[in-house]
Amino acid sequence: MSCSFTRLFKENHEWQRKIFGQSGPQAKLDRLFLEFYELYERPEEDEEYADCMLLLVGAWTERGKTPQELLEACRRKLEINKKRKWRKSDEQSVAEQNHEEGGAVVGEDSPEVKP
Repeated sequence: MSCSFTRLFKENHEWQRKIFGQSGPQAKLDRLFLEFYELYERPEEDEEYADCMLLLVGAWTERGKTPQELLEACRRKLEINKKRKWRKSDEQSVAEQNHEEGGAVVGEDSPEVKP
């Protein structure tokens, strides 16, 4: 089944408005917090990722934002993250921004990772 991000955004917004009424972004983010816990407990279940994504998209839409604006925000944030120094991760942990060095920006061509 093919699905465009834009169409999913619109359908999700319409459905959430029908079911939840005019709840704003904060209500969806509050629910996202609960859904994220379910995802944390069951990371092997695709539907838990989907629940989180749909609530995040719903909160974004309630702010009057478009799918394109979300993708652009993600691109900007990815570029910021690529310039930061990160501690190396292992099997049990995700890499963290190196706050001891203030998360200093590194050169464009050097995505430095420090242990």
